[in-house]
Amino acid sequence: MNSEKLLKGFLLTASGLLCFSGVISLIDVQLSLSSAGVIILTSTEANELTAIYGGVFIVLGALCFVVSKRIHDVEMVNFVGLAFWVVALSRFYAAFRHGFPESPRIYVNFATELFLAAAILILNRKVNKSTS
Repeated sequence: MNSEKLLKGFLLTASGLLCFSGVISLIDVQLSLSSAGVIILTSTEANELTAIYGGVFIVLGALCFVVSKRIHDVEMVNFVGLAFWVVALSRFYAAFRHGFPESPRIYVNFATELFLAAAILILNRKVNKSTS
């Protein structure tokens, strides 16, 4: 399989998963976060977590979809890869700042975000090196 198809596949898969997670968070944020061990106690927490998880995941998913159609735009693809790095590094920082979470889902999310960031950035380099 060539690098271009693989990169498009990663971006489209990420797009679908992120949009699905975002919509679930908008519908019922407690359901979405309960597997991560998060218990929402107040309406303020529910509002903030709904906005953050629903909004950020849907925007990242939409961005992945748009970039999958503009695969040769080096800066756009790099931006998506770096966005995943930022989300993963934010999780890492939060673990040190507030303590490591008990839920294994958080570690799976962290590893997935790091993997996607690395894969997108490496494949972007290969795709655009071969076309220039």
